[in-house]
Amino acid sequence: MLPIEWSVFRKQLSAGRQLPLLSELIGEVEPEEETKQAVAQQRQILQQLEAAPPGDRHSLLIRHIQSEAAKVMKLEPSQLPDPQQGFFDMGMDSLMAVELKNCLDASLGCSLPATVVFESPTIKDLAEYLAMNVLGWNPSTTDNEKLPQSEQELSKALSEVKQLAEDELEASIDRELAELETLLKGN
Repeated sequence: MLPIEWSVFRKQLSAGRQLPLLSELIGEVEPEEETKQAVAQQRQILQQLEAAPPGDRHSLLIRHIQSEAAKVMKLEPSQLPDPQQGFFDMGMDSLMAVELKNCLDASLGCSLPATVVFESPTIKDLAEYLAMNVLGWNPSTTDNEKLPQSEQELSKALSEVKQLAEDELEASIDRELAELETLLKGN
């Protein structure tokens, strides 16, 4: 006999997939209540992502994936997994990967490929995939990691700007402003 966590099974079954044969085994599920909770959770994260400044969205998405991965792996909320560490290096197995995919489907209101966790092997990779392919974000508006972070990087960037001729600098600024205007018109 296989041990089954019926509450988990019910949650996954009630996510829009009613199977009459199995409803006899697990009992009647209150689909309205569970659906309301799932919709409320979906709206909450999507509203948070939409309301966040573009530069903060990526980190908010990473925290959401960390939280979902921690739930799947039964970690304490204070033990969020490292976004750079591979899912399988942190102890996730293939069933957990499918469960994480299902949790993200439900919370983001989408249908991800079954192999998404295998093809995006870290939280950071998965966040980038979701940002571009599900949420439709332009990577340049969400990726703060491309900006100079350390004092050394900042001084290097400043010296590169100083080396540009004045005409090149004006042309570069004009291009950047045009890109910003295009992005703002798109939002």
